[in-house]
Amino acid sequence: MKRILAVGVALLAVFIAPASLSAKRDIVKIKITGPGLTTPVEITDPSIGSFTVWAGPGVRVNGVEQTEGFIIDWSSGPVEERPKELRPYEVSFYEKGRHPEERVVYRVEYAMRATTAPR
Repeated sequence: MKRILAVGVALLAVFIAPASLSAKRDIVKIKITGPGLTTPVEITDPSIGSFTVWAGPGVRVNGVEQTEGFIIDWSSGPVEERPKELRPYEVSFYEKGRHPEERVVYRVEYAMRATTAPR
């Protein structure tokens, strides 16, 4: 009986773990494109693997909904419209999951004021 229970628990763990881990794979590349960049900036340093995009409303950790995002200040609400003087950059986050190819899992537009001329 104990053996059957142990096998049942092990099988349950095998089926549950992949579902909970599949949404939280390591980031393998961050790619930035935008004005003033002749080629995209690609960050592939292995230390970015611990960087997570899985934060903020809609994400639960141990049953608790997260309220803080990694980029977005959710409590400020939506921005009406991006001011024209801000330079928009697209930042894409890539993961490598069950498949050998990298895939975009999160994309955000980042806008900043140009304080100095591009080099």
